[in-house]
Amino acid sequence: MAEKIKDLVLEQLDRNRLIDIAKNVAEIVSITGEESAIAHYLGGEFERLGMEVRYQEVEEGRPNVIGPPGLFAAVSQGMKVMLDLADLGGQYPMGTIVTSRSYQAQNRGLTKKF
Repeated sequence: MAEKIKDLVLEQLDRNRLIDIAKNVAEIVSITGEESAIAHYLGGEFERLGMEVRYQEVEEGRPNVIGPPGLFAAVSQGMKVMLDLADLGGQYPMGTIVTSRSYQAQNRGLTKKF
């Protein structure tokens, strides 16, 4: 599954498209309490790449975009899972915290405290 996602993302990489996305994101109001528009914009972009997308309402009008394959994509890129909140069985806005070995090496004290 991770290879499929990686291939889909790489096929879509286009410098001009990335610039357009950055401009669009910068123009969307996303202050606290008004995140719905940015969540749906990003969710649409992820869906365009072939990802399964879900929205989790943290509070009314404040959805988080959840793309379950994200963990697999991160691991396939060499990132290490430091914590997977799904193991706790509760609701959470972000399920996984990952890092690369190089980040851990450069920030050893921080990652050890984590």
